[in-house]
Amino acid sequence: MDQQDRIIRLGVAGATGRLGRAVMALAADEVGLDAMPLAIRGRGTSDATPANAIDVILDVSSDRGCRRAIEVADAQRVPIVIGTPGLQPETLAAADRLSRRVAVMIAPNLSRGAAVMRRLAALAARLAPSEWSFDLVETHRHGKRDAPSGTALAIVEETVGPDGRSRLRDAVASIRTGEVVGEHRLRMTAWGEELVIEHRALDRSVFARGGLDAARWILAAPPGRHRFESMIAAALDEDQGSDPAGT
Repeated sequence: MDQQDRIIRLGVAGATGRLGRAVMALAADEVGLDAMPLAIRGRGTSDATPANAIDVILDVSSDRGCRRAIEVADAQRVPIVIGTPGLQPETLAAADRLSRRVAVMIAPNLSRGAAVMRRLAALAARLAPSEWSFDLVETHRHGKRDAPSGTALAIVEETVGPDGRSRLRDAVASIRTGEVVGEHRLRMTAWGEELVIEHRALDRSVFARGGLDAARWILAAPPGRHRFESMIAAALDEDQGSDPAGT
């Protein structure tokens, strides 16, 4: 069978959760992809597919489910995309150990638009004058447990100023209300002017799409830790290096 015609067997950890259901629904219409609930034991997971029947894992479960998914990835030597936010230090440590043997991507936000926002936030932190104030407001559905969100924490890490410190330290607010899928609003203010970078996820399917794209991408990645941005970095860097005016 030609490599392009090969069916990718995707094990989804957390297939019965909000995002997991969106992943399964979207994958059902994907050519060349066979998505199935990953057979892991633990709250919020399901026993369905033998672990040795998969090529790659997409984890959108919980901290506990993620640890089990990491164990399965290690036992089967398959790459894993971790889209679960708010992971505990011991889970992150397990992912680091796994990355010595297989490709591991930790992506608390699987949206391409959010990835672009993080790149823009990093650029703004370097370019904005030191007297400018930075603040970030993130809004998610009522009941989301982690606050600030994983994406907000990633933006904090990205917005490092010339002094080597985040320009968002102690300036992040979290709102939990309604059924908001995800909003992040970075505001930079100075006397007489304001600059805003904002991303809104309007439908949960954007994360499902990003997860499926990442699962395909990581199959060809070498062992090690990979970021979601790595998947789109080449295109972003090419755009930044182009000169439409030809000057």
